[in-house]
Amino acid sequence: MKTIMRIAVWNCLLFANVISAESAHPDNNTAVDLFYSKQYDLALPRFEKYVSNATESQKNNATYQQALIYLSEILLIKNNTKNAVSYIEEALDIRPNSSQELLLAGDIYCKHARQVSIFKALGYGKKCIKYYEKAAGQSPNNLKALSTVIQFHLYAPSFAGGSLDKGVMYLASLTEKSEEAARIHHIQLTEIQNDTSAALALAETFSEKTYLKTENQYQLAKFFKQHKYYIQAEKMFLEIIKKDISVNNTPSNWHVNASLLQLAEIYIERGIKADKSIVYIEQYLTTSSNPYDEHFYWSRWSLAKAYYLTGNLEQYHQMVESIKQLDYLENKEFKKHFERGVKERRHGGKV
Repeated sequence: MKTIMRIAVWNCLLFANVISAESAHPDNNTAVDLFYSKQYDLALPRFEKYVSNATESQKNNATYQQALIYLSEILLIKNNTKNAVSYIEEALDIRPNSSQELLLAGDIYCKHARQVSIFKALGYGKKCIKYYEKAAGQSPNNLKALSTVIQFHLYAPSFAGGSLDKGVMYLASLTEKSEEAARIHHIQLTEIQNDTSAALALAETFSEKTYLKTENQYQLAKFFKQHKYYIQAEKMFLEIIKKDISVNNTPSNWHVNASLLQLAEIYIERGIKADKSIVYIEQYLTTSSNPYDEHFYWSRWSLAKAYYLTGNLEQYHQMVESIKQLDYLENKEFKKHFERGVKERRHGGKV
């Protein structure tokens, strides 16, 4: 049963190791700006044009390599892992490779492994962990690299390269460098080796500790929410929001903004504070314009449900219709959940 659980979690893992350019060719400036403003559909053809028009002498320099990296990440975001693999492999052939590039390569191979046959998946899974371990080895003080390789080893099945023993080894290294960053992985390991109740008990202990980095506190709050420990999760998400609001009262990083959505979803799930949920989600949506973000569709459906809870059926139906105009059909999990939810509410069922 634990093996099945690990495989299920591994299949749901999404790694996000954002690449930041150290330099950019002047002709690429527009594409780079579009990339960082998350206008990926506009950035993609510009990078493709630069790469296709590059001369042989240009193909070995850092600027060309960086363009390949941008292309790889955009295609990963757009779920076109086949072409992402092609571009990242070309980028890896140009030395040196940064730890961020190695992490991106791991992300691409991991996601591609989940989109091909089981026979091909094994090979891509092994490439995935190969590059995660390379990133961690190249930058031993890179907490993100260590965290990513730990996550892989804890949840990937052994036939795909996962190893609890290696996960424990890397976790010891991360704990030495940042006890705070390692807490969530100690909880995950406890759940895998023992049971959920033991993991939740450890999480309760960790929730009383101080957090210097919002990301670490956010991960713990999400763990509580995923296990429906809503009171503990609410407390931590509220702490994140209160301590990290910038001067102009706008969330200063994505963990704070995401906490607004997480809080709203807790209230909706519990059927309480619907008006507060609407305020939180509307604030969250002011920064949600990227259709490739995993929360893009779900946040809009959450807002519709909050309107439904308040009895504002006009706003609910308007929100549902606006979602139907979006290109969500490829997101099979959301499509199933959304269409079932609309059907239930049409017949006066689930609130």
